[in-house]
Amino acid sequence: MNLNDVVAPSSGRGLTNTDRSRDTRSSVQRQTIAKLEQQLAETRAAQQTLQDRTREPNIDEVKNANLKLPSFWQRDPALWFAQVEAQFHMHPTHTYKIKADQSKYFTIVAALDCSVLQSVSDILTNPPETQKYETIKAKLISAYTDSQEKQLRKLLNELELGDRKPSQLLREMKTLAGELCYSVI
Repeated sequence: MNLNDVVAPSSGRGLTNTDRSRDTRSSVQRQTIAKLEQQLAETRAAQQTLQDRTREPNIDEVKNANLKLPSFWQRDPALWFAQVEAQFHMHPTHTYKIKADQSKYFTIVAALDCSVLQSVSDILTNPPETQKYETIKAKLISAYTDSQEKQLRKLLNELELGDRKPSQLLREMKTLAGELCYSVI
């Protein structure tokens, strides 16, 4: 040990210059580690915020988005969507739910045949940034649902009991009448 390595007695600690240098390096390393941990926490928080905003479907949703949907019911698209949404909510095995808008949209598109896809080709070629599923749903329902006037005309002129039960006829009449004439029937 050199005399130069010993701290002067006035410091009161009796540390060598080497010890003081180690303490200084150790202090700098602790400060650097603290800064890096803070930056890591900030980065993780920013990443989580970004993921929340641009949420992509998770692996389970992508894997489960290939469930088999029934063919599109041109006669009653609103009822078809009710059934599809039930399948999105709960599969018969009770193992998953499809929640992401994009997963629902692509599942619907995959289930439609070419004649139905033509009626929504504008949406397919230029899909909206958000609300893809709701947009294609609204377009399909409006494209394949008869106007209220046509439904009322069918209700008044075309319905017959035939070999159906009266309750079945009444149900079809209520469906055709819609909300406007529901209380009259």
